[in-house]
Amino acid sequence: MKKSIKSGVLTLTLAASGVMAPIQSNANELAWDYKCGDEQEIYEDGTTRYVCEAEPNDDWRQAKEIMMPASYADSEKTKRVISLVGVEESLSTVDWWKITLPNERGNMSWMTLQDTGRGMIYVYDEQKDDVVEIFEYEQEHGKYTGKEFYYASYSKTKNPNYIVNLEYKANPAGDNPHEPNDVFDPLNDNVEYALVETNKLIKTTWSSEYDRRDIFGIKATSQGQLKAEIHYSDYEFEKWTHRDAYITYSIEAEKKDGTWTTLYSKAVAGIPDQTFTIDLEVDNEELTGVYLLNLQNSDFYDENYEFKISFTSNETDPVEPPTEPEPPTDPVDPPTDPVEPPAEPEEPADPPAEPEEPVEQTIERFGGDDRYHTNKLMNQDVSDGTLDHVIVASGRNFPDALAGGALTNSKNGTIVLVNERKSVMDAATKDIARMLKPDGKVLILGSDSVVSEIMVDSLKGHKISTQRIYGDTRIETAIEVAKEVNADPSEIFLVDGFNFADALSIAPVSAKLNQPILMTKKQDKLPDTVLTYLEASNIETITIIGGTYAVGSPIEDYLKAEGYTVNRVSGSKRTETSLAVAKEYYPNVSAVGIANGWQFPDALSGSAFAYRNDMPVILTSDKEISPANLKWIKENNKSIYLMGGTLPLPKSLESEF
Repeated sequence: MKKSIKSGVLTLTLAASGVMAPIQSNANELAWDYKCGDEQEIYEDGTTRYVCEAEPNDDWRQAKEIMMPASYADSEKTKRVISLVGVEESLSTVDWWKITLPNERGNMSWMTLQDTGRGMIYVYDEQKDDVVEIFEYEQEHGKYTGKEFYYASYSKTKNPNYIVNLEYKANPAGDNPHEPNDVFDPLNDNVEYALVETNKLIKTTWSSEYDRRDIFGIKATSQGQLKAEIHYSDYEFEKWTHRDAYITYSIEAEKKDGTWTTLYSKAVAGIPDQTFTIDLEVDNEELTGVYLLNLQNSDFYDENYEFKISFTSNETDPVEPPTEPEPPTDPVDPPTDPVEPPAEPEEPADPPAEPEEPVEQTIERFGGDDRYHTNKLMNQDVSDGTLDHVIVASGRNFPDALAGGALTNSKNGTIVLVNERKSVMDAATKDIARMLKPDGKVLILGSDSVVSEIMVDSLKGHKISTQRIYGDTRIETAIEVAKEVNADPSEIFLVDGFNFADALSIAPVSAKLNQPILMTKKQDKLPDTVLTYLEASNIETITIIGGTYAVGSPIEDYLKAEGYTVNRVSGSKRTETSLAVAKEYYPNVSAVGIANGWQFPDALSGSAFAYRNDMPVILTSDKEISPANLKWIKENNKSIYLMGGTLPLPKSLESEF
């Protein structure tokens, strides 16, 4: 075997097209000699096809670094990265590689090509100051959202020769309205799906050879009947009649802690029926009501297919307890004194005044093509060059954005939502440049795994400065936002940080009063970071938003025992809590915003619009507006601003006003 192997940090480069035949473990020495010799293949971009590296470290803290590039299925050349590693002198049983993924949507595949070896994926746990297997991390902290992974290649023998095959397959969304919907992989910061209308037959296609999965989502409730149908074409059905292969179908549901759980998963041989049906009963209060249909691309012959997801909710409005009957009044004694004669008629009074003209009610809808377009429409009232700040938040990830609505007043700003798509970032950058003053700044909520550095680069191209506001968790991010809202507040709001509805209801009020929003995770105990913040502050009053299922009575009792003045504004459910907030802080308002209480983006965008127009945001479902909310909205013919398109807020809701 050749000994002249280069050392140093491993940087994997993009390689040119071509497929390497599998290398058997007993041919590793030959492969190393051949692939890592002096005559490696060089391509037009000056890179070699195979990157060779001497012995990596057996200490994870000194792991060799791999900055993974992305390979594209639809590029002119399919590019693949293969690392051939190992030397015969090595006696270690494990080699550590630190892998950083690119800021692109896609799927990471990693494999140790040797019969006697295996590979495991780890992530860094800051609390333990150690690397742990990813499933262990997620059991302790919830879903891992970072870009850095540690790959450990284990060898069961003293023969260290092996091949590590690494590839990050990018799958750009492009202009396909049903992308992104490709990746549902716990090893990646990608839980992407296309939101579709319930009970509607959708026509779609597999977008590329890397489109391993299609993932579609609906917004519903935590209790009801979920049904999914996948319709295959006649051509596909006939082709699969004699095909010996399996197709995997699954249903995932989002939990309130931000993780996902599998409700249904089944591998089916062939296509037994032209329409495949999944029928589930759902009854779990820990769910947010977001459900994903996860479909596997099994090398279909026809790229076109149809599907439908239906949901029938079992949730009903709670029945109000009957009120105590009024006690009967005492009977009136008959008069004893004689009745006085009628007085002389007075001079006729002035004629009554003309009745006032009724206030005219207006209904306006901000309904864009998607959440980002809706967000832009709700910022159209912002004049050019008038803002000191723009708050940028992820349109897909609510935790970091929840507390951000409070910044719109103190920072003279508004909220702009983005995702990873270039078209969305370009449009957002253009709108931000329009609204900002020449010396304005963008405040980014969340780390680069939430709002990527690509967005930062886009803003830098327009000479716009940026500042990130974030913590290690959503709880800590809210604290960092609180410091920006008011450096020395005397009052704060407290909400459940794992259910966005109550935070959305209070966001315009928080901005109006410059009063920060803090979050809790458990119903019976405040997080240590929140306790530390409170101890170091001059806060006197804490107002809890939401019922005891959101922020439990033990927390309220603890705060009172510590000497805080504690108030609670709540209703029997999220829609009623939004009404309670409106009545408390906007008693004489003439207009209201209406947003879907089971989808955060439109209500988050609307919180800035609501603050600017001094009005509350009332939450509703997509089925109907609750009677109590509707009654209050109709009082004095309040003007209505529908925050969202006809998917989250169907046209039928307008007829209720």
